[in-house]
Amino acid sequence: MVVNLPISKNFMSLNKKQQKTQAIITAACYYFLQYGYNGATTDLIQKKAGVSKATLYNHFPT
Repeated sequence: MVVNLPISKNFMSLNKKQQKTQAIITAACYYFLQYGYNGATTDLIQKKAGVSKATLYNHFPT
């Protein structure tokens, strides 16, 4: 199953923190749809979003 999630038209007007947050959410949605909640790992999400694990947890603490 291939899922194409569009990037918001306002993506370029967002500041860097907002861009990273949006990238993480988009990556998470992609993997949740592909593998379900249990299959969407933080490793997969952070790599697809192009952020470090520290950044992922900074934006979405447990």
